[in-house]
Amino acid sequence: INAEYMGIASLPCSMNRFLLSAGLFAVVALASCAFGAGSHFGKLQTLTVSTSDLFAGFAVPGSGSAYFASFTSPAQLIEIKMSNLSAPVSSYTLTAPGPPSVTMNKAYTGVVNGANLLIGTFVNPCIIGRFSTVSKTLTATTTLPSSPDSSCVTMALNPASTFVPAPQLLVSHQGNEFRRINANTFAVQSTLNVGSSYQTGVVSSKGPSPKAYFVESSLPSKIVQYFANTSVVSLNLLLDAGLNFVTASFQDSVSGLIYLATSDSSNYLIELRELFPSGLFEATGRLLYIGPDGVRAMAQDPVTRLVYIGTMGSPTAAVMLVNVTGAEMVIIETIQLALGEKRLASLALDHVARKIVFGTQSSPALGVAFSLADCPNNCFHLSGAGNCTARPDNSSFCSCGYLRGGDDCGTKLCLFNCNGPSHGSCDDGVCRCTSEWTGDFCEIPTCPGGCGEELAHGTCNAGTCACTETRDGKWTGPNCASFNLNCKPPTCSGHGTCPPGLSGVCQCDPGWTFIASCGLADSAAKALTIAVTLTKPYNRTEFIAFIAEMMDISPDCVFIVAEPPVTEPNTVHFTIGDCEQRGRPRTSQELVSEAVDRLNNGEGVALGIAGSKQTNRTGMASGLLAGIIVAAVVVVVGGGGGYYFLRRHLIKKLRAKIAKAAEGQQMESVGGAAPTAGDGGEVALVH
Repeated sequence: INAEYMGIASLPCSMNRFLLSAGLFAVVALASCAFGAGSHFGKLQTLTVSTSDLFAGFAVPGSGSAYFASFTSPAQLIEIKMSNLSAPVSSYTLTAPGPPSVTMNKAYTGVVNGANLLIGTFVNPCIIGRFSTVSKTLTATTTLPSSPDSSCVTMALNPASTFVPAPQLLVSHQGNEFRRINANTFAVQSTLNVGSSYQTGVVSSKGPSPKAYFVESSLPSKIVQYFANTSVVSLNLLLDAGLNFVTASFQDSVSGLIYLATSDSSNYLIELRELFPSGLFEATGRLLYIGPDGVRAMAQDPVTRLVYIGTMGSPTAAVMLVNVTGAEMVIIETIQLALGEKRLASLALDHVARKIVFGTQSSPALGVAFSLADCPNNCFHLSGAGNCTARPDNSSFCSCGYLRGGDDCGTKLCLFNCNGPSHGSCDDGVCRCTSEWTGDFCEIPTCPGGCGEELAHGTCNAGTCACTETRDGKWTGPNCASFNLNCKPPTCSGHGTCPPGLSGVCQCDPGWTFIASCGLADSAAKALTIAVTLTKPYNRTEFIAFIAEMMDISPDCVFIVAEPPVTEPNTVHFTIGDCEQRGRPRTSQELVSEAVDRLNNGEGVALGIAGSKQTNRTGMASGLLAGIIVAAVVVVVGGGGGYYFLRRHLIKKLRAKIAKAAEGQQMESVGGAAPTAGDGGEVALVH
């Protein structure tokens, strides 16, 4: 749809959202929103450096530079200009002037202390050096005792406070010791054997006393609590099975929750809660699966509280943007790096410069730079949801694309807003309709209570039930809950109605009540009645079945007008209606005439009725009865149950009546009693 043609192409995205929420039809292309220059999370540049294996990364906020120390001999300190990524990468050898001069080898861990970088080596004995980001020199070093193994595994900085007059450097060693060192003078204040070495540490900024938590990279991982002012260490928490080899951590700057990441075959982001006043930890139960590649580089942007995670994937790594502040921890976006950009072992995040650089464990080493997201959840920019727009005051906001809304464009909108609120509501881009409405936009009325669709009673068509009709009847009612059994015939021959319900019996109009199908007028029915006299006890079912089979009609079309009396003569009065016929269509008059003809010609014998027999007939052409009103035919049942004609009576009178009928005269009643087997004739007229 051409948005410009509709006159809305120049509307701002906020107006697009208004139109959608108002239920109006607005189709606005993403390009119609005037996006600004706010920063998005995205890869900026990859830089190759003249060393290898960058295990320690540092950023001094506001300095505009990222620093990385190499795991080489001698160790190199690499400076990458975040403010100008095209500028040459600087390299400094970590050697302190003498006397005596000290060269640092295999830099492995470190922390930032003001404008200085405190760097520790993974050699025994460990050398800790102070590098000034101002003078770009190694200004001081200290060599720790070599027994037991003092290789520095991880460091944490406890800043100066009312409890700690000077900043403290807390160090975990390969030889299972903790050291507390004055970060300004490098004086060792305490040493404690804790039985293990710990890969990552976090100094808690919450609570009444300074303490740090160190996490062991082992199976299973455990956390210890270290009180910096007393040098007391206690076991705090064993992580659940499967959460092993923790190698990265951070503490949320607002909530105080601590997050750990693992480097195992299946890796997770783990959330822990610090308990006060004990300072102990407990797991909150929230886990986020990161993937098969472990994590050594992880940090939180204190401005947006978004988390950046670099994986140790090889031959290609990935960088994830994660939100830990919502109802669920969620990976917002993932950027897969190019081939060879692998094993992100360290990072430097500068929230002032709005950049982050990852250092690789590779030779040569790489620095992979990304821009930080200025807007909530990066406006889900990589998925096309929106763009981060800069305001004149340098703040940023999300400008959302088509059918996207919310502060972070993370809300999927619905076209026409589901015609809500009366018809439905929008749930993450999907309309949830009220019970009275359905359709993609809740635009189609439903049938309240349903139409029995699950039982095939009917279907809903624009708010009205279309009930199912079968050969036996039809489901009816507003919800197709009632079944009307068809009458026979369903139209009641046009002279009656088929009542609702399960009776299946026609309610005939006045004057048409003689037979159940309403197909024979009362006035004509008396003249179309056939009388059959039986010589054996009357069986209604047998009699009807015989007539129906003989005439090739449904038994329902044979109507008994009068049952035989208890005493002789054993006579049945019946007629035939033009209802359900299996053969060619015939009127009631034709059916009655044909029945008389068949019976006169001994049809019972032809059908092979057991024991039936036929007497001599004087011969009356069947054609004489065709098309005329038959007053009466007397039929007697012979032995063995076969039906056949015994006699004919008053043949002359019958022929006289036929002649009069042919002349269009009205048939007169013929008086006299019904004939019997002893009257000497074969056919007689009776009332």
